Amino acid sequence: MKKTVLLMLFILLLCAAQTLFAQGNMQQNVRSYVRSELERTDQMLQRAGDAIRGGNNPMAVANFERAKELQEMAWNQFREETVESYQAALKLTRMARQQVGTALSNSRQIEQYEGVILQKLERAGDLLERAKEAVELGDNANLQAIYDLASENLTKAWEFYRNGDYKPALKLVNQVFRTAEKILSTFNDQLRKEGFYERHRENIARMVQNARQAVNQCGSEDGQVFMLQAENAFKRAEELNDEKHYRAALKQLQMARVMAVKATRECQGLDFLTDRYERIKSEADRISEQIAGLPSDQTEAARELLEQLYQQLELSHSYIEQEQIEPAIASLKAAQLILSQLKKLVNNL
Repeated sequence: MKKTVLLMLFILLLCAAQTLFAQGNMQQNVRSYVRSELERTDQMLQRAGDAIRGGNNPMAVANFERAKELQEMAWNQFREETVESYQAALKLTRMARQQVGTALSNSRQIEQYEGVILQKLERAGDLLERAKEAVELGDNANLQAIYDLASENLTKAWEFYRNGDYKPALKLVNQVFRTAEKILSTFNDQLRKEGFYERHRENIARMVQNARQAVNQCGSEDGQVFMLQAENAFKRAEELNDEKHYRAALKQLQMARVMAVKATRECQGLDFLTDRYERIKSEADRISEQIAGLPSDQTEAARELLEQLYQQLELSHSYIEQEQIEPAIASLKAAQLILSQLKKLVNNL
């Protein structure tokens, strides 16, 4: 009887030991599994970190920081080494992964959003350039103020975009689109009105004519180049208007105006007159040295022309100092004619 009891106690002790051993193995397996899950999350955080921080997306960064906090809490639970702490660690690390996924999703969305806004900014710039041309060609004073405001808004939109403030950038760029389209629509309405081209043509024809007179009087070579461009543009405008290409005709009229202004500027102002005086005097001094080396019987006529040239230059200089533009232009023109005669004579000696 005693042996039977002892045998039964031994069997019970053996079963209990096996159960404890099995439980120990199970806890070790759980620990290994949770650690591998934690390490997997660490790798995910490491891979996603640079992409999210460089994405300039505050929401994505906030999600990523929350993921790191959850992961740190998971590791703290894991270090307590109980079945319950392992379960808590596993739950926390999986929550951390969800936050990483959300951060990456937000980052990709903002990249796509950024690309859309960039395309809109570039297209708005092109459209505003067309609107600017319409403002310059048209005769509606209100359009200039509207264009200036749109141009300011586009500049601000670019600033918001560069700072990562995409919502205000998108709002402003949409306003620019609407304003530019309004300007172009108004301009197209003007084009359809009878006599619009003719009014511009008359004004610019007078401008081109006045520029031609100024250039012929002052004799500027650069002015002649600009003048030729102005006259060619005006001629092309007339041809385009006859062909009913009204927008292109107005653009050529605008080109004629710009070139006529440049041609006129070449013949106005003391700086131009002073430069021209210096060029003529420099050539006169050079020819004077050439004449000095020739026999006196061959240079009498040349010396007379040279003396007249210096007298005319002295007169021109006096007018320039007194800021008398018209007399200075006439005097320099006379000096240029004498210089041309003198060059021809010297070359024949």
